[in-house]
Amino acid sequence: MIAIAGRPIESHRDRQICVTAMAALGASKYVPLRRLHCRVFGGVLEISGAVSSFYLKQLAQEAVLQLNPSGAVRNLVEVTAEPGALVAMSCASSKASTAVQA
Repeated sequence: MIAIAGRPIESHRDRQICVTAMAALGASKYVPLRRLHCRVFGGVLEISGAVSSFYLKQLAQEAVLQLNPSGAVRNLVEVTAEPGALVAMSCASSKASTAVQA
């Protein structure tokens, strides 16, 4: 990859891999995967963005894994949970442990 003024110039092949990966993510039945981004940097397909679970992060990786001929994928997707979801999980966990003790 060549860079001019710090901005990488991707090869046609890299652009094609990225377009194909974005199409694969865009076709997902999981809406959060459609919001992810990708780029090819140094022959490695990178996916980035945020999802609410490790399951969705893994689905994103599986969706693009076979698209890069080198097989190299860097999964930079962050798992973020909504604050309400963490409270709900914590409350459910507390209720379950209380029920077990009773």
